[in-house]
Amino acid sequence: MSHKRNRIFGPPLVAHLVMALVVGTATVANAVAANASDSLKPPFNVEAQRHIHGKHYKDLSCLKPPGVVVDLDFGRSDTDAPAGSEAGNSTHKEEYARVTKVVYRYQRKLGEVSDRYVRHQPASRKLAECTVGYLLAWAEKGALLGKISEPGRYVRSKVLAAVAVSYLKVSDAMEQEAEARAVILAWIRQWAESVREDFQPDPERTSRRSHHMFWAAWSVMSAAIALDDRNLFDWSVERYHSAVDQIEDDGTLPLEMERGKGALYFHLFSVAPLVMIAEAAAWNDIDLYSAQNGALYRLVRRTLEGLEDPSYFEEKTGLEQKQLRKFDGPRIAWMEAYFGRHPDPTGQKWMRTFRPLKSPALGGDMTLLFSKGGRRG
Repeated sequence: MSHKRNRIFGPPLVAHLVMALVVGTATVANAVAANASDSLKPPFNVEAQRHIHGKHYKDLSCLKPPGVVVDLDFGRSDTDAPAGSEAGNSTHKEEYARVTKVVYRYQRKLGEVSDRYVRHQPASRKLAECTVGYLLAWAEKGALLGKISEPGRYVRSKVLAAVAVSYLKVSDAMEQEAEARAVILAWIRQWAESVREDFQPDPERTSRRSHHMFWAAWSVMSAAIALDDRNLFDWSVERYHSAVDQIEDDGTLPLEMERGKGALYFHLFSVAPLVMIAEAAAWNDIDLYSAQNGALYRLVRRTLEGLEDPSYFEEKTGLEQKQLRKFDGPRIAWMEAYFGRHPDPTGQKWMRTFRPLKSPALGGDMTLLFSKGGRRG
C-alpha cells in the first residue's frame, strides 16, 4: 500500500507522537505478542460479519475525501441550555453550519468506504487502501485539532468514534503498514486525549453530566480500543458509571427530562453511546450492562416504551414530544448491538422496519457490524 506524503501533519507535538509510535513499535513488539490475550478487542468481528453479509462488487472505485477541516472555532455558545442545540446562541451560526457540513460529510463517507471493505467478499485490498487513504488525508493535517471553541468541542467529541471505528474495520489489513498506521494512530491518540481533557474541567457543568459526556466517553473508548490503551479505556468506563448512576428507577435521565419537548429525543440520543460502551466492554469481559442494578436496561425499556407511546414523557414534562417527527434508522442503529445480545420482540420490530440501520456517528452500518442476519439494503 503506497501513500504519498510531503510532511508529517500538524505541530511538533504530533510529529513527536508519530516518531514515538514508529520507534515504539519495535521496542514493544515482543511484549505485545506475549500479552496478546490482554489486548483490547473491537466490539465486532470483521471476518465473521463479512461471512454473513459479504458480496462481491464490480466497482471498487474510491472517491476523494472532502477538504480537511482543522479548526472548530465557532465563537461562544451556551451548550448547557435546555434547548439542546449544539450551536446554541453562537454568533457564528453560518460558520458553524458551513464547517460542520464538511465534517459530517467526512464522517458519513468514511463510514461508507470502511463498510464497503467489511462487506466485500473476499476481503479487498483496494477497498482497504481506500479507507486508509480517507483516514490519512485528514490525519496528516491534524484535522479537528486546531483552534476550537466550546461548541467545536462537542462536535469533535462525537466524530472521533466514527474515525476510530472505521480504523478498527480495516486494522487487520494494516499489519504491514507501520508508517500509515503510526500516522493515523498518532492522530487518534491526540484527538482522544484532547476530548478527555475537554471533559475534565468543571465536572458539575450540565454538559459534563449529560449526553455530551456520554458521547465523549464512547468516542474515547473506541479510540482506546484502536490504540489498545487501558488508561483511556478505564476513563470511559468511569464516565459510563457516572452516567448510569443518574438513571432513575423509572428509567429516565433527569438532565434529559429537562429538555422539555425534546426529552424523549434526548433519551434516545443518550442511549446510543451508553449501549455502545456497554457492548465494547462486554467484548472485553467487563459487564457494564448490569451496572447499577441494570440501570441501562431501565433506560432502554423506558425509551422504547416512549417510542411506542410518548405519553409518559409528556406527562412528566407537561409538553408534547415533538423532536422525533423525523424519525429514521440512525436514531435506533444502536439496537443492532443491544438486541443482538439481548433479543426482544419489540426491538426486532423496530429493526425490521428500518434496516439496514446506519449511523454515521456510530461508525457506519450497524446492521453490517452486528446483525447475524436480517434484511439488507
